Order: sequence, then C-alpha cells, then structure tokens
Amino acid sequence: MDIPTSYRYIGLLGFLFFATFFDLKTRKVPNVLVGIAVGVAVMISFLPQSKIDLMQTVSGGLLGLLIFYYPYAKAYIGAGDTKLFVVVGMFL
Repeated sequence: MDIPTSYRYIGLLGFLFFATFFDLKTRKVPNVLVGIAVGVAVMISFLPQSKIDLMQTVSGGLLGLLIFYYPYAKAYIGAGDTKLFVVVGMFL
C-alpha cells in the first residue's frame, strides 16, 4: 500500500471515529468536522504519488450525495447520514 492510500484510510478512520463520537453524544455530525474531512480528502488528491486525482475525489462525493439525497429529501435519513456518505465517497 502506498503512502497516499494510507493517508486516505487514516483520514477516513479519523473522520468516522469523530463523527461516531459526536453523533452518539449530540445526535449530530458537525459541519466543521465534515469541512475538515473534505479538505483533507482534497489535499490528499493533490499529492504527487496519489493514485486518485481531484476529479475522482469529487466524483466519489457526488455519488454519495446522489445515492443518499432522495432518502434525505423524503426524511428517511438525516442530514448527518448524507454528509457522512459524501465524505466516505470522497475518501474511497
């Protein structure tokens, strides 16, 4: 596994840890946490050794948004769940 891939997994696991902590404590995923995770995912895509470029990172986020927007719009899931899967899509 190359270093940028390791950074992606470490960033994703860190985000999921803090998102789980805040969700269990306050029932919300803070926008600041989501913004930091999006920034980290974008910065990792700019690393020279990264196999996933910016377009793939943004596409993953949009795919997560497209899949989970309808359940969010119908109030089947909350906004925190939708934000969570956008960030997961950006990291993967």
